[in-house]
Order: sequence, then structure tokens, then C-alpha cells
Amino acid sequence: MRSSAQNGCISSCGYRHLLLLVMTALFSAGFVAARPKGADRGLPEPRFWAAKLAHRGDCGVVLAGCSRVYCGLAPAAMAPILGTGRILNYGFSNQAYSDAYLQAVPRALDPASRRRTIVLGIAPHNFLAARAATNQFNGLAARNGLAHLWDRGFGGLLDPYDLGANRPGAGKWRFSVEYHADGWGALTREPADPLAAIPAIEDLYADELPSYRLIDGLVAACRDWTRRGIRVYATRLPLPPRVADAEEAASGFAFESVRSRLAEAGCTWLEVKTFDLASADGSHLPAPSAWEYSRRLAAAMAEHELRRSRTAGRRT
Repeated sequence: MRSSAQNGCISSCGYRHLLLLVMTALFSAGFVAARPKGADRGLPEPRFWAAKLAHRGDCGVVLAGCSRVYCGLAPAAMAPILGTGRILNYGFSNQAYSDAYLQAVPRALDPASRRRTIVLGIAPHNFLAARAATNQFNGLAARNGLAHLWDRGFGGLLDPYDLGANRPGAGKWRFSVEYHADGWGALTREPADPLAAIPAIEDLYADELPSYRLIDGLVAACRDWTRRGIRVYATRLPLPPRVADAEEAASGFAFESVRSRLAEAGCTWLEVKTFDLASADGSHLPAPSAWEYSRRLAAAMAEHELRRSRTAGRRT
């Protein structure tokens, strides 16, 4: 039978052991949380994507499309001009206008908003069947609920840090993204190369051309949205002229025909001044140009809304 002194010693040892474990866990958590960041800034990337996917019925404006949209449209630059409540950048990498994505886009809109709006970024690769089957939205949407909950709360916390990622001379250029809570990925590429995208564009369309079925699907979705009172806008995000020409030649995409069909479905096509904006890689806007383009696009939207309201006023 143990003496009280022995029991006290065991109890004291157990307490010290427990305290040591707690302190170790806290130190480890603090070390992970405070470890140096890599090139990317803002939200951890897993948390950024999980938060974007989770929006349901809480936005006045949804910006839809591929990485040209998620890097090229900054909700914070548009909000003061539009005054429509929360603006969500719902763009994903390699995104096509698949049925699943088109069904998801309006779910983020607040049904109580009087000016529910969808803005579409239009590019030929948004209509490739291969990308409709395999894209970032599909991959994220297929994950289970627990994975999403973890990423929304703790995504990126335990990711290892690549000590060599930002070392001088690690590559010929540096690439980073600042992930914002509103869904914008602010892109930096140093040095910029405005023609870098041309070889990839030519290779992409050598294997596949845009699908008429996917174009039909987007037109039908626009018609449905406008019937439900949702305002729909579309735009082609800025590209350097040589890149835009190469994309049109390689893809054979009939922009004027698609623009006309979208207009018939109730969608308003917007064009704004872009000749003075920079390009990071020929396909995406760097952060300063994205911010300025977003302001100009929002101003064009606001002007159109003003004309709409004046026309409605004259009719009444």
C-alpha cells in the first residue's frame, strides 16, 4: 500500500507531466502560427478557396469566371462605386461554364437584395469540354464537409514552409498572390512578361476548340437569371493586343456572335478603356492594373444602371 507521500509524489509528477505536454502543444502551435510566410500573402490559400466556396445567399454581386477573373477583379475596388452590398469574386482556376458551376453562381446571391448582379468574365477557354469536366471548382466541390470545415477555420496552419521558395536566384522570375477574403487573388509577377501566355494558348487550342454546347448552356443560364430579376453583365478581361489576336486565331472563338447571343438573353456586354493597363504574363492582370480595371468596370456598370433607371422613369 502506497504512503500518502508516495501518492503525493506521483500526483505531483503527473501534474508536471501534464503541464509539460500543454506547454509543448502551445509552443508548437505558436511556432506553426508564427512561422515565416512564403511568397503568398493574405489568407492562407486553402482557407481562401474554402471560404469562397462556402458563400450562400449573402452577396449582392457575384463575379464569375476563371483565373483571369479571380486575379483580375477586386471587389473592394468596385464596392464604393456600386454600393450593392457584398461583392464576391467567385472565380476559380481553369474554370469553364459547366452546368454545375452555372448552378452554383447564383446561390451566393442574397435573395433579399434589390440589385442582384452577376458579372461574367468571357474567354474562349471557358467553353472547353475538358475544363468543364476538370477544373478547380469541381475539385473543391467534391470534397467532404469536414475537409471544408477544417480549411475554413485552420487551412494552411500546418502547411510546411519551403525555405528555398524565395531565395535569391531561385528562378528567373517571382510569382506571388495575396489572397483576400472577398475572393480576389492579387497577383504579382516580377519581372512581368506580357507575351508569356502565347505558346500555352496555341498549345491549348491545338487539342480542343470551344464547345457550342457550353456556349448554349451559358446563354440559357443568362436567360434564366434575367427572368428571375438578376442583372447580368459580361466582359472580356484585358489582354495585350498580340495575345488577344493569338487567342482568337488559335481558338476560332466568335466573340461577336457570343456577345450577340448573350445580349438576346438579357446580358449587357461592357467594354472599358484598357490600353494603359499592364499584364503580368499575357493572361492575367497584376494587382495594380486589376484594381484600376475593377474601378472602371464598376463605373461602367453604375452608368448603365443610371441609364436603366432614367429610362424606367420616363416610361412611368
